[in-house]
Amino acid sequence: MQLTSPKTHDVARKNLSCCYSPGNTPPPFTPSSDGYFSSGAQAPVFETPKFPAVFFLDANVFRKAQIDIPRIEAPIPRYVLDLIGEISEQRAIAAKFFETVHSFMPIVAKTRLYGKLLNPLAPRRNDVALLILCMRLSCMMPAEVPMTRTSEYVAAKRFHAELEITGAFSPQVLQSNVLIALYEYGHAIYPAAYLTIGACARYGISSGLDGTGTSQMRSPCDWIEAEERKRIWWAVLIFDRCVNLGNPTRTLATQEPRPSAVLPMDDDSWDQGITTSGEPFTLASPSSLKIGRFARFAQAIFLLGRVYKHVSDFTTSKEFLDEEATQLRRTLQALAKIVDIEGQTRKIQFCTQVALCYRYRIYPNISDSILAKRAPSPDIHFWDPSIPVAESIAKEAARVSSVFMSRKYPFPLEQVSPFILHLFYSSQAIFWEKARNTGSESAAEAAELLTRTLKVLEERWKVAGEYLEILQARELTYFDS
Repeated sequence: MQLTSPKTHDVARKNLSCCYSPGNTPPPFTPSSDGYFSSGAQAPVFETPKFPAVFFLDANVFRKAQIDIPRIEAPIPRYVLDLIGEISEQRAIAAKFFETVHSFMPIVAKTRLYGKLLNPLAPRRNDVALLILCMRLSCMMPAEVPMTRTSEYVAAKRFHAELEITGAFSPQVLQSNVLIALYEYGHAIYPAAYLTIGACARYGISSGLDGTGTSQMRSPCDWIEAEERKRIWWAVLIFDRCVNLGNPTRTLATQEPRPSAVLPMDDDSWDQGITTSGEPFTLASPSSLKIGRFARFAQAIFLLGRVYKHVSDFTTSKEFLDEEATQLRRTLQALAKIVDIEGQTRKIQFCTQVALCYRYRIYPNISDSILAKRAPSPDIHFWDPSIPVAESIAKEAARVSSVFMSRKYPFPLEQVSPFILHLFYSSQAIFWEKARNTGSESAAEAAELLTRTLKVLEERWKVAGEYLEILQARELTYFDS
C-alpha cells in the first residue's frame, strides 16, 4: 500500500502528486528517557506560511501595511488525541478542570469553552486541543513516575513547542503555557517553571495583552472573551511574582501594572456569562469594595510587586524608604483585614491564602529595608521577636492548617492552590525557631502541625515535599546569629 504525503514545492508547482512506501513513514512518538523525542521520531510536517518578521523588526511598517498574521491549522497529532480523546472525553476533562483548578486559577471562560470551542459542530482546532491537554495536565495528582516524565507533560511541552514554531498566536496557546507553568511551579520543576513563566510574559507582551504595542491576535468576539484575555494576563503577572517569593530582589519579566489597570470582574458572574452594571474596578479602587476572588488575588499581587521594588531599592534615601514602608504597611494591613473577613463570610479564605503569605513575607523585609543603604543580610533566620506581626501571621497560617487538617470544612485536595505552600513553609520555620530558642511548647506543636499539613499537601503538589526537605536541612544546619 502506498501513502500520500504532503507535496513538495516542485511537485506542487507541476500539479503532480507524491507517493511513498510505508517504510518511509516516521515512527510513532514515544517519550524517551533522554528527552521529549525518541531517537527515531521526526518532527511533524506543517505547511507553515512565513511569519511576517516585520512585526518584530519594524512595528510601524507592520501597522501601516495592515499585514495579517497567518493562522496555522495543522492536524492534531495522534499523541495528543490519544490523551484527550473525542469531544465527549474533552468535555469531561474540562468539567474536572472547572471543579478543581478553576477555583484558584479562573482563566478559561466556561461558557465560551463549552458553547463554542468544544461545540460538536465546531471544527477541531489545534490550539484548543493543546488547551484541553494542558487542562488535563493541571488536574493531575502526583504519580509514581517523575512529574517531568508523565505522558501528559511530555506531550504538552512538545505540542506547545510545535505550535510556537508555526508562529501560532491565540489566547488558547498562552492559556496552555500558563497551565504548564502551574504544573511546573506546583511540582517544583525548576528551572523549567521560571523559564516557562518568562516565556508566557514574552508571549503575552508580543500579543498585546499587556496593553502596549500591536496585538497579534484578532479582536475579541465579545465581552466574555475580552474578560478572558484580561484574566490570562493577570495570571502571568501572578506567576511572575510568585515564582520570585524565594528571591524578591530578582528582576521580574513583566512591568508593574498601572493603577488604572482594570481588575477581573466577579468570578461567578463571568462563569455564568452575566454582565455586571457599573464601572469596572481598577487597582486604584478602594480595597474595601466587594470584588471577586481573582480580583482580590490581583490586588495582592500588585502590592507584592510594590514590596519587591521596595526591598530591591538600595539607592533611595532612608527618609523616603521609611515613608514608603509606612504606607505599604497600612495598605497591607487593610487588605489583610479584608481577606480575613471575606474568609469568614464568603468562604474564600483557603483560595486566597497567598494574601496571607504576602503578609508574612513582606513585613520583615519592610522592617529591614528601613536600614536603607546596606546590603541584604545573609542571615537565614525566620523568627525575630522584634517583628511580632510575622508571628501573628504564622499563627493565622497554623489556624487555617488546623481547620484543613480537621476536615471541619470538607475541602477537596484537588482544589488546594499551590500558592499557599510558601506560607506554610515560612510559618513552620518561624514556629520551629521560636520553639528552639524559647522552649515554647505551643510553638513546637504549631510547627509539627504545619509539617503534617505539608506532608498531606504533597499528595497534591510535589513542591510541598521540597519545602519539607528544605525545613529538614534548616533544622540540621541551624545556628545562632
